Amino acid sequence: MTGAEVRIEGLSVTRAGRRVLDDVSIALDRGAVLGVVGPNGAGKSTLLGALAGILPVSDGQVLLDGRDLATLSRREVARSVAWMEQHSERDIAMTVEEIVGLGTFPHRERGWTRSRQADAVSGALDAAGAAHLTRRAWAQLSGGERQRVSIARALAQRPRVLLLDEPTNHLDVAAQLATLEFVAGLGITVVAALHDLNHAARYCDTVAVLDRGRLDALGDPREALSTETIARVFGVATSVLSHPDDGRAVIALDGQLRG
Repeated sequence: MTGAEVRIEGLSVTRAGRRVLDDVSIALDRGAVLGVVGPNGAGKSTLLGALAGILPVSDGQVLLDGRDLATLSRREVARSVAWMEQHSERDIAMTVEEIVGLGTFPHRERGWTRSRQADAVSGALDAAGAAHLTRRAWAQLSGGERQRVSIARALAQRPRVLLLDEPTNHLDVAAQLATLEFVAGLGITVVAALHDLNHAARYCDTVAVLDRGRLDALGDPREALSTETIARVFGVATSVLSHPDDGRAVIALDGQLRG
């Protein structure tokens, strides 16, 4: 799989009469990893929904390799963009293999044989480190196992852009790091909404900071996650340090700012 070039130009989204995303512009090269951070309600999930072609855009456009997302059919979008949402139903009477097989639907009208579909499913399970779960029931999986299977389902779509909404939610520390290491190493374009600022600093090439629907900061992690930006957007005092091994930004939380 290879990544797609993504261009978000003046993107605005209005929901229930309220503008929840306002004039956001971001450019991503093929294979780049973008971390989207911001307080609750900042517009992170809305941005992912617009990139997935699920939420209607009020103004602006999203371009995938120069093609306007709005001009593509749902099936065409699904062949290029996979979205792993934050919440997944637990009580689904399906096996892991069946769940991951759902990811092949967008390609089935392109002449994919059952053999090719099976290869896509097994390859995705292998890539996500979930092949040992193939015959397990979805409802019996742990949170970490469900995350791996959800990623495998997304990979079965053979996407060029992977959208992740809080991919480390409800995972223990080891599972969080393993998930992000895996995603960052896929080589496709990734847009991940994250809560943990240190995860964004460690695993993302570029960080976008959203605040009340607007893009407050954009750049490499050290530039976007400055002490000034974090104080302004999150109301938290921090010290941005350098990791002793590789010099990457490490964010130490000093405490909540008082207004």
